[in-house]
Amino acid sequence: MKNFYFALFSIAILAGCAPAHLQLDNPDKKMAQASFIETHRHYVWGLWGSSSIQADKACPKTGLNSIETTRNTLNGFIDFMTGGIYIPTTYAVYCNK
Repeated sequence: MKNFYFALFSIAILAGCAPAHLQLDNPDKKMAQASFIETHRHYVWGLWGSSSIQADKACPKTGLNSIETTRNTLNGFIDFMTGGIYIPTTYAVYCNK
């Protein structure tokens, strides 16, 4: 029975990791480090919360290259423990070189 609960817990944690990547320009022009990183908080299974990104303000001179969203293990654990009521998501904005 312990193995069943461990497997269920592992699946729940790993299922919450869902990265997304939006590439707007040539990947060769992408900066090595993110120009802007911010964590957004979503509530009630993502139905309520702010998720607007001011990308034009992050890259005013060189222009936007890509945006990535990630949910790490800690974010997945928090999501699991709250039953989806609170879901933190990290956004990273990359500018052109």
